[in-house]
Amino acid sequence: MFQAITIKSKETSGLKIDIGFLAECLLFYGQVNLLGDKNTLPELFEFCGIDEVRELIKNGRLNLYVREDIIGASSFGNELYDIQTWTSESIGQEIILSNTFKTLTGSTKESNSLTDEFLSLTKPHKYNQEVLEEIKSDLQDRDYISKAIASSVNFWNPDIQLNPKEIEANYFEHREFGPFKAHKFETNLDFTNFKDVSPTSIILNIAEARGNIHISSHFNSEIADKPIYSNLIRDRFNSLIGKFEKSEKGISAFQEIYLPDYKPLGESLRNKEIPFSKFVKLLDKSEKFRDWLSKVDDDKNIISEYHKAVTSETWADKLPSKGIRFSVFTGAGLALDALLTGGMATAVGIALGVGDTFIVDKLIKGWKPNQFIDDGLTKILPEKE
Repeated sequence: MFQAITIKSKETSGLKIDIGFLAECLLFYGQVNLLGDKNTLPELFEFCGIDEVRELIKNGRLNLYVREDIIGASSFGNELYDIQTWTSESIGQEIILSNTFKTLTGSTKESNSLTDEFLSLTKPHKYNQEVLEEIKSDLQDRDYISKAIASSVNFWNPDIQLNPKEIEANYFEHREFGPFKAHKFETNLDFTNFKDVSPTSIILNIAEARGNIHISSHFNSEIADKPIYSNLIRDRFNSLIGKFEKSEKGISAFQEIYLPDYKPLGESLRNKEIPFSKFVKLLDKSEKFRDWLSKVDDDKNIISEYHKAVTSETWADKLPSKGIRFSVFTGAGLALDALLTGGMATAVGIALGVGDTFIVDKLIKGWKPNQFIDDGLTKILPEKE
């Protein structure tokens, strides 16, 4: 735990980036990868300060990437869809940095200087095109897509709890539509009965969840994104578990670690009660503990002691306690020990799609898809001490 985490998108209170969540990740993780774009980077530099972001990058606490493409779901009418990655010159690394600094400084000369500097401090990021085949594999996994539909409906309509076993769904290639391969999405569910859920949103959510799996495994890191995608990531792994676990026990691939006495540093920063520059100084105190923390397993007592050691006798020590959660991948049902020693040979006789094979291969190589669950997610997780 805590070696690395990748943050793609965490929104809060109308902002495209949750600075409080970023700060909490910086406190716990040895390496934080942040994927920024034309919306999040101006907020990051304005909220944190250009000098502070520069210091975090140069000290190796933050790796900042500029997103140069996105995953998109195309709709052709008559319930035909396709998934592609989309890019353009307007979302290139240099253009985004230049526009960001022009907005913040109002000076062409200063903007050009900062753009040149941060071109060397940041890196561009694009999806590996293999992700499209993995998304297609996910969408053709009927068990998973049923879980994803139920999770999406339940997330946006908390008073409704659908049973995925009662949902039938099928996504299949229908015909070519110009340069695209149009797919049809069929289900026995009438989406008009539910708020904020549609076939397009389901398809896109599944695609984004897979994109997150692909990105985080590329960085060999844990995952942080919007709550709905986190739910679907859990569904993806639990669906994979079901192929290995033949019983009906419904074993989950994750367990939650709950810290009830956590000091909500992020909340104070988010509300601008504490300047971000003051938090950066607190990180200096955590430095001597972080390497040690990265070597511990999912022991909540040790994690809690780390937090107390870092925040004691600081401004953070005076904050009221507020619980947080970490969702830890256990590999239950996957016979993970056998996989680690025997490789894919242990999966003989189990029907694995391209997406499942990718995940199993990454797990064999030591990747752990843990998730840091912020306050926005606690409402959708079971209470578990």
